[in-house]
Amino acid sequence: MKTNVYAELLEKYSYMFALRETKPGEPLQPIVFGVECGPGWYKILRNLMWSIDKIDTNRNFRFTQIKEKFGTLRAYYLLTGSTEELDWAIQTLIDTAEKESESICEECGGPGQPNGDGGWIRTLCSPCREKRGR
Repeated sequence: MKTNVYAELLEKYSYMFALRETKPGEPLQPIVFGVECGPGWYKILRNLMWSIDKIDTNRNFRFTQIKEKFGTLRAYYLLTGSTEELDWAIQTLIDTAEKESESICEECGGPGQPNGDGGWIRTLCSPCREKRGR
């Protein structure tokens, strides 16, 4: 996790973080990736987790990873024991959050745009881009 801004969400929605089996027959262990993106996407992720929590009443949803890739949010997940409608609804929520991140600065949460300065695509506002020296 790049920043502690996500600690509250990780605690509140801890059940949303994936479990893995270490060896057949052993208890499941948590996959601890946390949130691997800047603090500017906090509101996007807060809204995404809140929305998933409201529709996944059986708590079958698990994030396997949340990160930045090619300048946008990426959320990978597992969903077990669900209906086609729930699958579609959750994928729609994630697609919307990922799309929203394309125009939000990953660092400060203000309006931003993707830019590939230096070979690494980041969605940043002009002031945050200048702070990073690009």
